[in-house]
Amino acid sequence: MKENFFSENIVRDEQISSINNINNGIEVFLNSPINKKNIEGVLDKIKFCRDTALYWLRSNKITDDNTVVSVKSIMMRVYDSNSSDRMIKVFHEVIKSRKNKINEISVTISFYDQLKLIEITFSFVLITQVLANFLRAGRNYGNYLNEEILNYKGYYEDSYTYIPGEKDRLVDEKRVDHIPALSLIEIIVNFLNKKDESISLIKANFNNYIDPRYNVLLKHRGDEEVLCWQNNIVAASVLVE
Repeated sequence: MKENFFSENIVRDEQISSINNINNGIEVFLNSPINKKNIEGVLDKIKFCRDTALYWLRSNKITDDNTVVSVKSIMMRVYDSNSSDRMIKVFHEVIKSRKNKINEISVTISFYDQLKLIEITFSFVLITQVLANFLRAGRNYGNYLNEEILNYKGYYEDSYTYIPGEKDRLVDEKRVDHIPALSLIEIIVNFLNKKDESISLIKANFNNYIDPRYNVLLKHRGDEEVLCWQNNIVAASVLVE
């Protein structure tokens, strides 16, 4: 049986025809198209690739239960293509390591969707659970699993202030102690009033945790890039074209 690195509701086991090994990665060939219904929107595509990237790291024993994976950046490109190949490519590249321990790594996933080539690259920082707990304690948020944010949905208080909600800090319906990358991208896409079909590039950099308990200031840098401020620093930047 060929190992399925993908969400079952998008790629079923029986769809996998063959798998070729490449340098630090694989090419997966399918005998039928991926389930486009479940990756219709831009955020669905990013989530699909995020889940694939995390599974890839774990299956290659790059991460384990003691590893906390933090997203440092996401780059999504959409290219016009004459091809409708039923192939998904996954590969990784070590960015930083020390004493045979990987500290930062990128994972790239590419696939075809309706004569479009989608390529999404994640840069991850890998830290231990002990270090993550230490950083969380420094922000006085050790009890984040039991603390509920009053409003479920976040909202824009005015033209540049976003008030986070409980929903903004959920990952697969589980609470985390920050606003995760996908939620922040969704906030900015809505802030810029971008439509999925018009988006050809997303470039997001995450410099610091964004605390869901406090307001986020959104400031334009040009027409299509937004800086996310919290605690008087730029915690993230998101470009959407």
